[in-house]
Amino acid sequence: MEFTAWSPEKDKVLNYDITDGFLNFDAASAVNDKEHTLTSKTFMHPAQGLIAPSPATIFPEEADLVPKDKLHADHSFVEIYKFTGAAEFPLTELEMHGPYVTLKPGESMSFEENWS
Repeated sequence: MEFTAWSPEKDKVLNYDITDGFLNFDAASAVNDKEHTLTSKTFMHPAQGLIAPSPATIFPEEADLVPKDKLHADHSFVEIYKFTGAAEFPLTELEMHGPYVTLKPGESMSFEENWS
């Protein structure tokens, strides 16, 4: 995983922990810090193709796991972007990446995610 603050003078990296296999962001710091924007860009290579916003979520995102060697070098299978805290418009982005391929004219490819 990698965490980055985009503007260190006004942004802070959002703290996290991992409990029972789930990545947990420090929601209390996001609510209580009215001075800083808290950001993170998390790159993960999970054991299975699943993003669940919480353990009891009713809206998980699932896909066939793509091996690291089939992804673009600048990406991981799961990426989670958080922009919160003093941010005017907080954002959470849940993203999965399919295989990185070079297509010839007329070729196509697809990557399917299932949300339930």
